[in-house]
Amino acid sequence: MEIAYVIGNANAQFVAFLLMCFFYIGAILVSETFRKILGQSIFVGLVAGSPILIFELVWLFNDLFAKRLVREHGKLLKYRSRKNVS
Repeated sequence: MEIAYVIGNANAQFVAFLLMCFFYIGAILVSETFRKILGQSIFVGLVAGSPILIFELVWLFNDLFAKRLVREHGKLLKYRSRKNVS
């Protein structure tokens, strides 16, 4: 159950990352003011886009954690099956 929860959590964070990307793309396409602010300075553009990077990093770390859990769970199941056969 805990592994399924971690996988679901990683997938939910991926969806949040995608929604954040779509929000920023929509804001750039719709808002003339936002485009002007982004066009003035690269630094301002990076600061304005930092939530996307934060969401991506959180999702990537949780996805990596979920993959490690699944891999370790698979090793545990193989170990238990070998132990029961012997």
